[in-house]
Parts: sequence; structure tokens; C-alpha cells
Amino acid sequence: LFDGNKGNSQVLFKHTAFSREPPHLPGGFALDEELYYNGTGTKFDNGDRLVYGWRGRVAGQAAGDLARTAVAMRFAHNQLTIGCYLRNLTRDPPPPLPGGFAPDDLVYYNGSSYSFDNGDVLIFGERGTVVGPPTLASHAEGLTVLFDGNKGNSQVLFKHTAFSREPPHLPGGFALDEELYYNGTGTKFDNGDRLVYGWRGRVAGQAAGDLARTAVAMRFAHNQLTIGCYLRNLTRDPPPPLPGGFAPDDLVYYNGSSYSFDNGDVLIFGERGTVVGPPTLASHAEGLTVLFDGNKG
Repeated sequence: LFDGNKGNSQVLFKHTAFSREPPHLPGGFALDEELYYNGTGTKFDNGDRLVYGWRGRVAGQAAGDLARTAVAMRFAHNQLTIGCYLRNLTRDPPPPLPGGFAPDDLVYYNGSSYSFDNGDVLIFGERGTVVGPPTLASHAEGLTVLFDGNKGNSQVLFKHTAFSREPPHLPGGFALDEELYYNGTGTKFDNGDRLVYGWRGRVAGQAAGDLARTAVAMRFAHNQLTIGCYLRNLTRDPPPPLPGGFAPDDLVYYNGSSYSFDNGDVLIFGERGTVVGPPTLASHAEGLTVLFDGNKG
């Protein structure tokens, strides 16, 4: 019979938490002590929540495996007590979130689309909810965000993650997943990805860094990664055929006099080159852009 009760209780050695001595809560906390939650926000199936900065009261020992590393907390807005790790509880209010953000603020992802191994994705324009501070010391200048439709939280860094308080708009009036054609000079990247005149791709989001206002990230079927393409090199309609009946990747041979350029490139009689696009100068309208073997430009 527990003090204050009218009826007896059945206590089982294996399933009921009881002892011969008055119990002590881990962490030096006391029953009904007021504490603050400083961990990542979580929402439970019954609608109960944990929110960074919420104030609650110690309700007792946490159940099961959490008994030594957590205490049960009661928060005013919840129906049930919740086991909270000791590391996520403080007697003083936690510091404000960086950047002037607050729990439950909405943010929007405005970078290139990205997929995670667990099936979660980041898609340009996706809305997310701020759930707390970053969980990694290396991400101190950032936030933890749960993006709509994802199972796990994402760490967003102010300097390196493209996100904003307002829904983003792509430059050039283009839309996410819109089909566009590349009409610039062909390029090959170290990982084997390429840009080829006339290739058709889809808009994957905003280009990174300094290209954010003058380019969009494009996904091409033959490439592994998205590539930032300048707006001037993208069209909704297929670009015109190359002059002279040539096509990208055609091979040509130089049969003029040898010539050296200031950057160290050379043209040598018989040198083989690859057609990479139309001329880049208006004065060379009746011609091609060619990359000759061994040259940088």
C-alpha cells in the first residue's frame, strides 16, 4: 500500500520499479524539479512533442534501458511523460538558436536536389521546420531541420547549405524539373561527367556559391552529378545544328602552320581535335569551337 492510496498495488520483481531504500534520480535531479530541454525537437505518434527550450518538471525515473541515463519529464502541452536524456536537460534556459531562428520556424531548401542512403531527399523549394541546434560540433554555425516528407533531420550550415526563410525562386524564370537544352561549349570534368552542345537535361535546383544568381544546377542523364550551367547557355528549345554539317565530338585535323599561344597551347600541323560547340565569338560565326589534343583551351 503506497502512502496516500486507498488500494493496494501488486509489485512484480521483474516488471515493477521499486526498492528497499528511497530512490535517487540520475544526474542529481529531484522529483518535480523544473528543467529545460535543450535537445532536438521530436514529435510522437500521439501528438506529444519535445521542443528545444521547453520547460518541464521531473516526473520520476525513466523506464527500461533509460533508467540510468535519463529521467521522465512532464511538459505542460503533453499528455504523457517522456524520458529525456540527462545531456538534454539543464537547470538554466538553453541559449537562443543561432541566426535569430526559433523552434518551429519554417525554412526552405534552395540548393541542388540530393538523395540520402536512407531514402530521404532534399529537393529545391522543399519546406522544413527548425527543430533545434546542430548536433555536431563541426556544424556549430547552423541548425537542425526536419524537411517535409523526410524521416531524419538534416544539418544545415549557414555558410554551406543553401536555405532561406522564404520560398526560393530560380533565376531566369526556370522551374524545378523543367526540361532545357545546353547550347554552350562542351566540357569534360575530372569525374568523367560532361557538358555537350545540344544535350537535354532537367533543372535540379539553384547553382551553388557565386553561380546562384547567374546559373541553375542541371541534371543530365549521362552524368553522375548535377552541373551549374549559366543561364545564357540554356534554352527551352533545341539549339541550331552546328555549321558545316559538324556535330559535337566529331574529329577534325589542323592542317595549317604551327602556332603557339600565350597559355602554352599549340597548334601543330596534323594535330587532331574534337568539336565541342559553335564559335564563341560573333566574328567567327562561320566556324566551330575545337579542343585540340594536348591543349588546355
